[in-house]
Amino acid sequence: MALSDRIIELASVLEKKQVDFCKKTGIPTSTLSGYQKNPRDEFHTSKLLQIKKAYPKISLDWLLLGEGDMFLPASSAAVSQNMTFVNGNGNTQIYSPADCAEKLRERDTEIIGLQAQVALLKDLLTSK
Repeated sequence: MALSDRIIELASVLEKKQVDFCKKTGIPTSTLSGYQKNPRDEFHTSKLLQIKKAYPKISLDWLLLGEGDMFLPASSAAVSQNMTFVNGNGNTQIYSPADCAEKLRERDTEIIGLQAQVALLKDLLTSK
């Protein structure tokens, strides 16, 4: 099941109408319907954080990886205020949601830079 499929399933479990899920998370209804037509595993990290913020009891393991249960156990509710983040060295650290969001934005910026480098290298290879 693709990430977008899990988001759509989550929306149907949490809200009677997808538009209500979209209002709470800030995800445009057009984005959600686009993913229904073309499921994929790509989803902007800020949108994933918006979902987690709107519904803190959902399991990120389930949402991101499709592993485990959709919701955190009741005993984990207090822990869900913080998020784990694996840094570039493979070390796991616990951050507040705001700090985690900042780390994810930094990673997004790095990825965009790497994509630009790959595009440049492709152009260099094809021009020869």
